[in-house]
Amino acid sequence: MRYFFSFTSILILIPVIGIAQKDGKEKIVYFTDSQTKKSNISLALNVNPYLTNRRIMSDSVGLGGLPIGSSNESRTSPVFAYSFGGDLIFRLASSLELWAGVQYGTLGFRDRNYEFNQQTYDLTSKLSFINVPIQFSFRGSITEVFDLEFIPLIQINFLRSYTGRISDKQSGSQIDQFDMTNEARKINYTVGISLSGNFRLAEEYSIFVRPFFHYMLNPMFENNANFPRERYFSTGLTIGLRYYFN
Repeated sequence: MRYFFSFTSILILIPVIGIAQKDGKEKIVYFTDSQTKKSNISLALNVNPYLTNRRIMSDSVGLGGLPIGSSNESRTSPVFAYSFGGDLIFRLASSLELWAGVQYGTLGFRDRNYEFNQQTYDLTSKLSFINVPIQFSFRGSITEVFDLEFIPLIQINFLRSYTGRISDKQSGSQIDQFDMTNEARKINYTVGISLSGNFRLAEEYSIFVRPFFHYMLNPMFENNANFPRERYFSTGLTIGLRYYFN
């Protein structure tokens, strides 16, 4: 009789053990890449090499301002510039993100045929800014590890300096220099657009590469007969690394 009860107990426990094992398996969670993309906050660092030039809105230039010869837009040529900084990214929806950051950036132009006192010189200018870019990223997932992003931008530009130099075309030696920081507009606004590819490297990291075009909305000099009404634009590439907080 004792063996009968032992045997019966074993038969009763077998289904219970089987159910317990089945429940244990159902509790295992596997995190796929699509799930890790749901991080609500992330951080990005970026560097931006680009070409920049200016567009003249008015050629009315008087004495004492920017050298007259450089006001001819057809003679100016783009120069290499750069910016770098970081962004804090907030996920607003499954395919929409808000990027807010801060950058250090430069702009400029070059006039290889600046005319002064019946002589031809080489004139270059350089502007430096602290920029506050605000961007909206509209994202579409192509694969589990690659997203395509469409990103409009508005950027606040705080001018730090506006300087330039005039050089001899043959020897390259400096003839003169100028500083127009005090005369230039201190706060400007830029709009832009970019298309980005975001490549997932791991659960917490990705890299992104995006070509862009930026255009300044405000002229650097306004209501000043001594300076041309100029706006700057740039086209280049953003390369960045992004970290996702879990």
